[in-house]
Amino acid sequence: YLFASMGHALAEQRFTSYKNVRKWLDDWFASKEQQFFWRGIHKLSDRWEKCI
Repeated sequence: YLFASMGHALAEQRFTSYKNVRKWLDDWFASKEQQFFWRGIHKLSDRWEKCI
């Protein structure tokens, strides 16, 4: 959930330094609402059951 969303956002990005990567990550996490993380956490049990 988290990495899929992040992967879509990263698709067009190019970084020239670690500092730029770090800033992008900080900004990306800060831009997400609390609900985004709540949904991802609560989807874990459903996904886990599908794997078993």
